[in-house]
Amino acid sequence: MNKYNGGFTLLELIATLVVFGMMAVGVTAILTQGVEGALQTRNDTATAENAQAALTRIAHEIANINTKENYTIDTTNMILTYYYRTDGSQSVIERTGTNITIQANGGATYTLLNNVTNAAAGFTVSQPYSAYSVQISLQVAVPSAYGTAKTETYTTVVDLNDQRFQ
Repeated sequence: MNKYNGGFTLLELIATLVVFGMMAVGVTAILTQGVEGALQTRNDTATAENAQAALTRIAHEIANINTKENYTIDTTNMILTYYYRTDGSQSVIERTGTNITIQANGGATYTLLNNVTNAAAGFTVSQPYSAYSVQISLQVAVPSAYGTAKTETYTTVVDLNDQRFQ
């Protein structure tokens, strides 16, 4: 009887495949978590950039309100109606659904920010410190790689140009 010792037994091949399969599952889980983390970071960064751009635009508009003209801050409906200092045109910033929009000089309406939460804190404009400062808060839903969106709040305070400087 001739015994051939040049190969692997079926049991050795199956054991090797099981070990490699378990290693592949572990590597796949690690890579999946890495990709989901990268997607979440991208969503967080994009949301922060969009909110900052919207806050900067709103702060610019508020800083240039003509305080000699009538301006209103409707804290119930979150509508800011004002006259722009340089050209005297009337503008409106408001929350419409999940968007913050601006309408300048009675013209077209532009969206400043999407994904604003529908909660009462979604877009707030108030004057907590004095008649010459305005606080703006935005609460934005951040899309999640895991299925449930989280919310982030962004706030700034803007000083109005009072009548002495106009």
